[in-house]
Amino acid sequence: NGSIVFPGDKTVKSNLLIKNGKIAAITKDFNIQSKRIIDVKGKYILPGIVDPHVHFGLFTGMSEDIERETVSALIGGITTTGCYFSAEKSHFDQALELEEVVNTKSSVDIFPHLVINNNIQVDEIRDYVEHLGVTSFKLYMNGIPGLITDVDDGFIIDVFEALKKVDKRCIVCVHTENRDIVKRATKNIFEEKGNTATIVDWSDTHPDIAEEEACIRISYLAEQHKTNIYLVHISSALAINRLKKIKLFNPCVKVETTSPYLSITKYSVNSNCIKMEPPFRDFSDVEELWEAVCDNTVDSIGTDNVTMTMNEKNINGNIWDVVPGYPALETHLPI
Repeated sequence: NGSIVFPGDKTVKSNLLIKNGKIAAITKDFNIQSKRIIDVKGKYILPGIVDPHVHFGLFTGMSEDIERETVSALIGGITTTGCYFSAEKSHFDQALELEEVVNTKSSVDIFPHLVINNNIQVDEIRDYVEHLGVTSFKLYMNGIPGLITDVDDGFIIDVFEALKKVDKRCIVCVHTENRDIVKRATKNIFEEKGNTATIVDWSDTHPDIAEEEACIRISYLAEQHKTNIYLVHISSALAINRLKKIKLFNPCVKVETTSPYLSITKYSVNSNCIKMEPPFRDFSDVEELWEAVCDNTVDSIGTDNVTMTMNEKNINGNIWDVVPGYPALETHLPI
């Protein structure tokens, strides 16, 4: 008795038959024998949501985080997540352990993106594809001090060149911000505001021009090397409108924004709890991002979920000491 939602705008009132955990049929026939009937009259039945952008295990053990947070994902209608995994040296050092944790603790399907931030990993990219089956990688043009290392353009080209030696179609996810512009802006705001800086001031430490410039640069490098790139969590009107023009002629570029960037501004909450990188911006940025969703400039919507407690986030510290990130799995689909 549910309204079954199909891709596009099609909705059909019918019955969904499930056998051995898979959809067996869609039919209006009520005479089929079943061990269990769930009447969802007046409700919608949607495909499981794919959240392509999550982080697990950054502040809590990977096993505990995956077990707990994938339940949160299910409550929010998410049945598949793309999780970013980092490693100090080789990703092979933890591959078997991660596979075991995912297979035994996760309530949703998880596909991996491997962060590439050292030369060992660059040299092993082909092996990650051939032996682990991973075809999605991640680069940070601007990192997070103490947590994530950023890379320069030469390193990015090394990764692109390494992918040319791979037989399978791969994609490179990229955090797009100009690190030098961010460092300069952060220095200026800190010197001006010091420890009195607010969450609104934090937004000014990551100017939207930093995001736009990085989008232009990485798109150009990808075009020259014929490498597929996926620009994660685009947050600003300036960047999304630039990408709208770039995508007209550059088939290498795919674009993601997130449900928080589609719903939160720097004025939404007068609290450090919404500190994020890139930061939340203005009302006009939210509106332009929605426009880009509607005209298909945005290819997918994720969460950039980073689960932590208020204590782990250091919520009562000054803005400089607060850790960026937020849990967003359970609120993704409602937003």
